[in-house]
Amino acid sequence: IGLDGRHTNMHHIIGEYDVYEAIMQLGITTQAFNKNILHKTDDFLYSFFDKLPNLNNLEDGAQAFAIAIFAEKYLGIPETLYYCQNNLQSTTGDCSNIKKNLKKLQDIQQSISIMIDMTRFFQLDQKDIQKLIHKIKKIWMPITQSYTYIYYHSKAYEDKSFAYPVNFFKSLWYTRSPKTICKTLTRIFVYFVSLGKRKI
Repeated sequence: IGLDGRHTNMHHIIGEYDVYEAIMQLGITTQAFNKNILHKTDDFLYSFFDKLPNLNNLEDGAQAFAIAIFAEKYLGIPETLYYCQNNLQSTTGDCSNIKKNLKKLQDIQQSISIMIDMTRFFQLDQKDIQKLIHKIKKIWMPITQSYTYIYYHSKAYEDKSFAYPVNFFKSLWYTRSPKTICKTLTRIFVYFVSLGKRKI
């Protein structure tokens, strides 16, 4: 996965690999799956959970990971066929609804937890399982941080004393973007200079 302007390119490995090797190199990517594997996955998911979790976000990530358990080979192609546009003005990046943003964050955290729990179904030694868990965290941690930033960003507009500066300060822990950091610090500065009257 690589960033190209406002797009995310999905680059595939050329050739055949076992699924574990593909996951270790690429993480979970958009794929086409054999129908028989999908049936096995459905049976597995319903037996794995006493009750399927109500996930609205990243539910396909946990599902793709379950599919990988039953797949035997991964076939990659060199062409870039899929583009994902990163747009903070979309519903995914909407900062106006605190409850919705909290649910998104909780869904992502639960989905990651599910994937880690599923690693025990891979027939690997403990060392390789730990490597796989590390890979899962490495892939999804930036996304978790982005949603945590959005959550605190939305909480900044709560009608509570000092919610604005406190939550913007908290959000700074979850971004590494110099531009975002500068904009956030500017908001906090203007808030204090105006004695809490201006929220930009």
